[in-house]
Amino acid sequence: MIALPPIFVISLPGSPRRNAIAGHLAHWRGRWDFIDAVNGYDLSRKELDAVYDVMLTRRAIGRSMSLPEIGCALSHRIAYERILRDGLDSAIVLEDDAVLKDAFFRYPFEQIDFAFDVISFYSRALVHAKPEPLGPVFALHRAAGYAPYTVGYLVSARGAARLHDATAMISYEADWPIPPERMDLFVCAESLLEHSASDSTIEASRAALSARPFHGPGSLREWITEGNMQYLTVPLFIHYLLRRDSYLDAEDYFRREILYRARLMLPWRYRLLDHVVGSRTRRP
Repeated sequence: MIALPPIFVISLPGSPRRNAIAGHLAHWRGRWDFIDAVNGYDLSRKELDAVYDVMLTRRAIGRSMSLPEIGCALSHRIAYERILRDGLDSAIVLEDDAVLKDAFFRYPFEQIDFAFDVISFYSRALVHAKPEPLGPVFALHRAAGYAPYTVGYLVSARGAARLHDATAMISYEADWPIPPERMDLFVCAESLLEHSASDSTIEASRAALSARPFHGPGSLREWITEGNMQYLTVPLFIHYLLRRDSYLDAEDYFRREILYRARLMLPWRYRLLDHVVGSRTRRP
């Protein structure tokens, strides 16, 4: 059983988003504080070399990371350090573009009495079908694979320690340096927040990486697998095998599940392919 956890909001100093998230948190009954985010553009080459391994990154996600992505991962690491330094049992980590729903303030955090590493408040993820009940209203699903976004989550001391160790050298995006299925990572059955990323420098920097030309076999592999393309293969295939009785056929599964995720995740060149394929598989 845990008490109402403190909240750490990751935000760049001087960001106009601070006022918006502070307005949301005026309704929070517990303690909360800002953590000054790392601006990747401010890192010197020496500082970057000390915290970021580009070769490991390319092997892990099929491309290099942008400076805003590196800064985001480092910012979450600071949150993990804060949790460990303060000896907290758990804490909520929010990014300043989180838009908190009413359900967030009604969530029964005090009723969580089982071991976990992370509980993600963002429900779009590959999860096991059977939920873990939490009180009379809420439910959690154990992550089975892709669990996007670190916009808001509850992390235990154990989870913070594991994630802190995994980010000793940044080689993966903030979500997640340890694959979700290899952690005790749970996902809320219904999102407790929304992600307002319309002016996100991270998304813009990813688009810039996606738009650059490729040269040579190594770059071609990076171009093909950039972003989260790697997550549209084995996990979704397993998901279909486990739940195929819920769909008319493989085409129905592709239309209802994969195309939806593809629109959210893929660079522009794949969106064009999605449009063509979707027009052929969409049924009236």
